Amino acid sequence: MTILQATLARFANDVQHTLALSQQALHYLPPDDSILNSINTLNLGHAYRLEGNNEAASEAFKQTITTGRAIGNTYTVLLALNTMIQLQIEHGTLRSAEHYCQESLKFAARHNCQQLPIMSQTYVKEGELLYQRNRLEEAAQRLEEGIRLGQNKGGLRFLLEGYILQARVLHAQGEGERALEVLAHATEVARENASSWLILQIAAQQTRIMLAQGQLAPAFVWLEQCALRVDDTPTYMHEFAYLTLARLVMAQGKVKEVVGLLERLRQSALNGKRNGVVIEILLLQALANYAQNQPTEAFIALERAFLLAEPEGYLRLFVDEGRRVAQLLPKFLEWQEQSRGRSSTTRSLQSYVYKLLDAYTHTDSSAAASSQKEVDKARRQEQYPLLEKLGERETEVLHYLAAGLSNAAIAKEMVVALSTVKSHLKSIYRKLDVESRTHAIAKARELHLL
Repeated sequence: MTILQATLARFANDVQHTLALSQQALHYLPPDDSILNSINTLNLGHAYRLEGNNEAASEAFKQTITTGRAIGNTYTVLLALNTMIQLQIEHGTLRSAEHYCQESLKFAARHNCQQLPIMSQTYVKEGELLYQRNRLEEAAQRLEEGIRLGQNKGGLRFLLEGYILQARVLHAQGEGERALEVLAHATEVARENASSWLILQIAAQQTRIMLAQGQLAPAFVWLEQCALRVDDTPTYMHEFAYLTLARLVMAQGKVKEVVGLLERLRQSALNGKRNGVVIEILLLQALANYAQNQPTEAFIALERAFLLAEPEGYLRLFVDEGRRVAQLLPKFLEWQEQSRGRSSTTRSLQSYVYKLLDAYTHTDSSAAASSQKEVDKARRQEQYPLLEKLGERETEVLHYLAAGLSNAAIAKEMVVALSTVKSHLKSIYRKLDVESRTHAIAKARELHLL
């Protein structure tokens, strides 16, 4: 009876009752009753997750997977595997999330469950992972499959998450109007099912897209209508909405007002070991610090974000913030070289920042037409006519710079004197109108010379 009550409490998103009843059940459940134990750990996992305690939730779901496999409970195993994907995404461990995603797909294939509605979440989360890697076409295909299965009674939350992610992909592909149409439809579906929390999530995503498109007036309407305030104590369930609120207030130029909110959000995410959100918050803190003429604090926050993001290969999280971040990257590289020296960590982060710069070069969130990129390239060439005069050896040096080689190493590779390399560098700096190797690389990438 206690486990049944806990399950009903879980369906009602009643975290405290689910936790209390499930923990109470632990005291009298027979260890060899695998069915009841798997249901109980599933309840515990969901309760911990809604509480924002991802570490405890992960342990509970791992037990559910093990027990479910032993008793052949296909549905329970798939539910736990799919939730583990989301937990790993929130934890900031994208590679682990990819592992659980493949496990879910393999398990479903072995048991002929690929077309069950529960697989909606697997495809939606796979789409999210592909999106974060900036593999937009593949992400769009997975999301379409996830949405199709979700429409077949696959769970309202998974379906609406699919719509939200589909809108992000469309926006990244330059289809801003279609993105907002998808979210308008998602809002109707959420209202039909009386899901106020999901309506808030969708509205927050709509607001982010409008803000990115420069539609400030309609974006600020949400700011007035939502019940959230910068001096609130943010909850895990409304984390996404509070981060949207922070962006809007910053867009109004009231940066100081969000400093406290961002720090409270960061501490909450750190306590729940949700590093995926920590990266996003650190990025916003970096932008806030830079806007307040605190470049050192901004670059330190950015460095912390990169140290978490680089091993997992995040791209879109940074690209989606637009030109403000793109303009910070060359300055960050210069600061890092001056303050951190040329350690292995420095070189690793430099390589990562260059990947981000490449992603910005090939992504235009406001208008993704390739013809526009060609126009921009032509204009840049007109703006910097001396670029055509870069010699063959100077271009060679430029590529060695991008690879992270020192002056001495470049001289060895080119079989020339060190003084010759320095002479080439001096000429490159003059022609690119820069003063350091980091700026030279960034400018060369911006102008498609690398």
